[in-house]
Amino acid sequence: MKIKRGTMLWWVNQVLYDKEPWDSFSEHERKSFSPYMINRFLSMEITYIDLVSYFQKFAVGQLNSKSVYEFYCDVLPKKRLYNKYIKSKNEDRYESWVIDIFCKYFEIGKSDIYDYLTILYSSEIGKQEVIRILEKHGIDKKEINKLKL
Repeated sequence: MKIKRGTMLWWVNQVLYDKEPWDSFSEHERKSFSPYMINRFLSMEITYIDLVSYFQKFAVGQLNSKSVYEFYCDVLPKKRLYNKYIKSKNEDRYESWVIDIFCKYFEIGKSDIYDYLTILYSSEIGKQEVIRILEKHGIDKKEINKLKL
């Protein structure tokens, strides 16, 4: 499978394996380079965690993309790595309408609601509280029973 030029995986391969000179990239490709995302991908490799952790305070905001790219090309060994990208499971766990109701009820953002719901779903008392809040907001019992409580 060929990786499309300018994508995040392509940039990771450039930093780790291909190591082409920065000047060989088009302007469009250069603009697609994201030090933050490169740090995120590289930190999934256990042998690079300390280096990425130390360097990211300079890489994001202080240094330009070219400097970040050249640093990683110079420092990291030339080898291919496979790191499965870990996505958040929060988005699939709860119905979006439940999240919206709880955001309004507790008057907080979605990222915090995931934590609240995780805690509430973990006990019978918490599940009863979820049901109570949903009923208070006029949600039908049939809809509540469809939830993974």
